[in-house]
Amino acid sequence: MPRARRLSAGVGGLAAALASLAGCGGPTAPRPAPAPPIVTGQPTGGALEPLLEVLGRAGSLDAICFAWSPAKATAACAIESSSIQGGATVAVRLLGGAPGEYVLYRHPEDQQFFAIDPAGVDRAAVDAVAAELTSGGYQVWDFAPVAVAPGATATIAGWTLRRTRTATGTDGDPQTGTWDTYDDRLELGCGARWSPLAVAGDAFGHPVGEPEIHALVAGGQLVLTASVSWAIEGDNGAASEAVAIDAACPR
Repeated sequence: MPRARRLSAGVGGLAAALASLAGCGGPTAPRPAPAPPIVTGQPTGGALEPLLEVLGRAGSLDAICFAWSPAKATAACAIESSSIQGGATVAVRLLGGAPGEYVLYRHPEDQQFFAIDPAGVDRAAVDAVAAELTSGGYQVWDFAPVAVAPGATATIAGWTLRRTRTATGTDGDPQTGTWDTYDDRLELGCGARWSPLAVAGDAFGHPVGEPEIHALVAGGQLVLTASVSWAIEGDNGAASEAVAIDAACPR
């Protein structure tokens, strides 16, 4: 019996040693990066109707992305672009699981723009937006956007963004007025390197005004918003944008 106990102990020790060696046999496979959340932020508890009333006259909302549908995993964002010499466009853009866009107002580009003409608001588009947001179960939402400031980096849901804004010179006529111009770029962190992000829209990369850029998540996608106002000799304007970004690093 004593010998049997010693043999049993020896087998147990061997098993422990083998288990230890198995754990030291080399690096383990890296854990996959966690999936981004389906959405950032939370509902505000506010009513949707007052926002629909503002959109019904092609007005501006306080937040660019303002509502979220849990059922459709889709965000609703109000976008616009206007200038005295370039006309105006106001729209609601849906980003996420059920993307789409409704143009509420379009001012003729060949006519100077100073204010929304109520007669030019597309009532059918306004009604379609109201029906979509109501039937889709959209809730007024605070997306808790993260600022992406010039000369800084920002991190959201595992993505890291870098923004650089560089003065490129001046434009205009010294006799009537000149203004500084800029190059504004966004990059996505990919390990030890940075990958440029091509972002469409009047508000991103504006050569005169300094956009306020924010990042949020909607439908599991990285969404960037930008708002800018600007003025030069003979013209001024403003724009706000929201776009979903393909935030996959190049292989």
